[in-house]
Amino acid sequence: MPICFFLYVQEQGNEDRMMITLRQKKITDEKFLLQLYESTRAQELVPWRDEERNAFVQMQYTAQSIHYRNTYPDLNYQIILSDGQSIGRLLTARLEDELRIVDISLLPEFHNKGISTNLITQVLKEAEQEGTCVRLHVAVNNPAKQLYERLGFRKIQSDGVYIYMEARSEIVAVK
Repeated sequence: MPICFFLYVQEQGNEDRMMITLRQKKITDEKFLLQLYESTRAQELVPWRDEERNAFVQMQYTAQSIHYRNTYPDLNYQIILSDGQSIGRLLTARLEDELRIVDISLLPEFHNKGISTNLITQVLKEAEQEGTCVRLHVAVNNPAKQLYERLGFRKIQSDGVYIYMEARSEIVAVK
C-alpha cells in the first residue's frame, strides 16, 4: 500500500504542511520504536524511576514484538514518516477473511492532526477494493475508539479490556 499525502495543519496562527509517507520497518528503527512504545504507556509510567521504567518498557516492547511475530507471520510493519522523520507505525495483517489493523501509533506531538484518519481511510479503501472487512481492537478506555467509530467501525465484541471492532464496505462512511 504505497501512501503519500500532504496535511496542512493550522497551529497558533501558522499553517504547516507535512508530507506523510510510509516505509517498511528496518532494523535501525528499533530505538525509535522503543521510544514510540514508551510514549504510548507514558501516563502509567509517570511515578516510576528511570531504571524501572526503562526495564519495564524494554520487556513489554519485546514481549509485544514476539507476540506480533508469532501471531501475524506476514505482518506488514510500516514506519510512518512526516517529512522523512519517523513519527509512528502502522501494522496490518491480511488474514483469511479480513484486513486487520494490528496497531497504529504516533508520537504524542503528532496526535490530532488527521494522520491516523488519513491512514485508516486508506486501509478501508484497500479492503473495499479487495471485498473484505477491516478489523481491529482497542482498549476500552482508549480515546481512539471515537475515531474508529467516526470512520465507520462498529463493536462486534468486548471482553471488558478490549473492544473488537469491524468496518465493512456497506457500513463504511468516512466523515
